[in-house]
Amino acid sequence: MLLPNFPAPLRAMCQSLILGGLSSGVAAQTWFELPCASGPWSAHCAAYDHVRSRLVLLSGDRTYECDGTNWVDRLPRTRPPARGNSAMAFDPIHGRVVMFGGQASGFGNVLADTWTWDGVDWRPETQSGPAPRFGHAMVFDAARGKVVLFGGRWINYPTDTWEWDGSSWQLIPTATAPQGREAAGMAFDPQRNRTVLFGGTHYTGTFYQTLGDTWEYVGGNWQQVASSGPPAHFDVALGYSAADGGVMLLSNGSATPASWRWNGAWSLLTVTGPAPVLGEPRVATDPVGGRILLTGTSQDSSVWSWSHGWTRLPTPEQPELRAAAAMAFDSARGRSVMFGGFNSSSSVLSDTWTMDGRQWRHAVTAHAPSGCYGHAMAEDLSRQRLVLFGGTGNTGTWLWDGTDWNHAAPPVSPPPRRYLAMAFDPGRARLVLFGGETGTDLDDTWEWDGANWLPQTPSIRPPARHWHAMAWDPVLQEVLLFAGRAFANNGFQDTWSYDGVHWTPLAPSVTPSPRVDHRMVTDVVARQVVMFGGSNLGGAVDETWTWDGGNWTLSGTAGPSARWRHCMAFDTRRGEVVLMGGESWSSRLATGTWLLTWTPAAAMAYGQGCGPTGRVPILSADELPVVGESAFQATSSQNDSSALVALLMDTLPGNTSLGAGCSFLLGQVAYVTFAVSGPTGQAEFPLAIADVPALIGLTVLAQSVGLDASAPLGVSFSQGLGLLLGN
Repeated sequence: MLLPNFPAPLRAMCQSLILGGLSSGVAAQTWFELPCASGPWSAHCAAYDHVRSRLVLLSGDRTYECDGTNWVDRLPRTRPPARGNSAMAFDPIHGRVVMFGGQASGFGNVLADTWTWDGVDWRPETQSGPAPRFGHAMVFDAARGKVVLFGGRWINYPTDTWEWDGSSWQLIPTATAPQGREAAGMAFDPQRNRTVLFGGTHYTGTFYQTLGDTWEYVGGNWQQVASSGPPAHFDVALGYSAADGGVMLLSNGSATPASWRWNGAWSLLTVTGPAPVLGEPRVATDPVGGRILLTGTSQDSSVWSWSHGWTRLPTPEQPELRAAAAMAFDSARGRSVMFGGFNSSSSVLSDTWTMDGRQWRHAVTAHAPSGCYGHAMAEDLSRQRLVLFGGTGNTGTWLWDGTDWNHAAPPVSPPPRRYLAMAFDPGRARLVLFGGETGTDLDDTWEWDGANWLPQTPSIRPPARHWHAMAWDPVLQEVLLFAGRAFANNGFQDTWSYDGVHWTPLAPSVTPSPRVDHRMVTDVVARQVVMFGGSNLGGAVDETWTWDGGNWTLSGTAGPSARWRHCMAFDTRRGEVVLMGGESWSSRLATGTWLLTWTPAAAMAYGQGCGPTGRVPILSADELPVVGESAFQATSSQNDSSALVALLMDTLPGNTSLGAGCSFLLGQVAYVTFAVSGPTGQAEFPLAIADVPALIGLTVLAQSVGLDASAPLGVSFSQGLGLLLGN
């Protein structure tokens, strides 16, 4: 077996594969944003990968994929610079989505770069090709076996036509060409074997001219085939529909949904039922499913599917943006629970939401607290209830039992307040409350025993404050308090612990800057307290800090944007921090639901294999490639029986044509192992993955090759398999 010079993390994994040895280590955590189920997308581009059955969408520098129901933020290790108004097309011959150009931030920053996506990572391709542009159109022309690019805009409106063959661009010298334009629609008609272009817009120097001409690209040349038909149009939604037998110009926002079909001539189809209302529509054609997928922005950001009529794809519920809400994890039910806050119009909210780690659901309850903000929530683990107290608009103590809120009636209760903090002490089965304000800062300590609030009288306690944060310290086995402010003090920087009798000021050698309205949670997996955000009165901060029982450490992990007044909980079932909402210093509500979690493992096929007709090998993973998984195995199926099969691995992709439709899909060979296929042609490769933290986040690429006398080259190749090592 071969072990040439290659990255140390892969060498460590390969040594584990060979020796089966395991080592120990603590894995790092990373923030990632849960993608909004339906956007909002802005100036995005989209394509449908029908080999992997995924809608691929690039918005800014974020790559999303949808399997028809759920969106996944792919978080590739390599990503193109943020951009808008670029174009993408799926190249089924090479199994990659191709993306070109667009506008980056900053006036005049127009791009001319080419990137390809294999379902695992982005790869920058050759920089030679079309000039910089945005608003161009791209489509895969199956008749020519290449991606075709036309139009767009920058200093002028180019009329050049380019083709991408999987490795480079070629300028096609056409005898005629459409007028230069941007925001046109372009689609391939497999029934008539030609690319169709319609509409767009062109700036004449004094006004924007909207175009309504139709062109076809056949045999490397353009021909105008119609000058009338649908009304002149730009931001055109154009795609092929097998059910309709032609290229469809789809209605968008019309009160009476009407769509046009082109099959050599235009005809108007009247369709009943709902239609999308989308700005900046982007089309992705699914030739296998026989449908056209449409995404967009503005009034409606969902995904629609066309197949002789519109269907809106199901999208999970999403809570509206908010600040000053409260959240806690319900361990008994395995859900994070969020209540209240205020929205972008400053309306106070009284809704309850639960989150299962990946999806929000609106909980409809028979009873609920009044709408409030600035309240606190914590889990009473001993009694399997969430406790809500305080806030502007709320009165009393409320308990969440997993399905409904119950208004408790304890004999004794703390005075009403807002901007307090609470944390549960599992050692004493008590929930601890400290501080807050009523117009006057408070310094009182209370404990909830499940039936009553008990006032505590420690002789030493933190100064009166509000906008502080508290969490259970699993190392000290005490409640931890950090920072906040008082009306007479713009910002504390102190750390305190509470053991049930005394408050003790701590003196860590490193401490975060003074801040207010930050959030802290207990990470029971890593045995630490995690703190994020807040405001240091100079602006909102985006820092993640951890407390290990004796000192604060600033994490270098990039994550949510700077915010305060957000809500956070620790999901003990999935071992991750959940963060939602908040407010930036400019009083704008912060977007997104974020998770501080372990790197998710993934296995994804890319490219195409080759072999005898009807028997092309398929390489798959029997389980997800989790670091430390000693039983991980890859399987190559559909080989010749009793054949010697090799599994090749590397960290870099490649695409070297070997002839006879075969391609070597790795950059080089860093590791190879062998197996003999069984009677059904299946070869199994046990691959124990070392428990080495440096492997987390590493992408390893694999391809199998087997001896096969029936194959044109005497060997058969599988498609590529990308393995993202996670924890």
